Amino acid sequence: MIWIILAAVVIVANLIRLWIFLKCLGVKSCKNRKCRYHEFCFRYQGGITEEEKEELIRYLEQM
Repeated sequence: MIWIILAAVVIVANLIRLWIFLKCLGVKSCKNRKCRYHEFCFRYQGGITEEEKEELIRYLEQM
């Protein structure tokens, strides 16, 4: 019985991973932080925004 539950969990998890992969498949380069799947997308390229950059510069000037 436990094997059936374990197999179902593995199948569902892999279906979720497949869904995320298919959502990111058509995207050439992703920089959208508000995307629901950016943490799992293999094409997501994070970076800092201008506001974050200015905040870091102000923080460094205070030191």
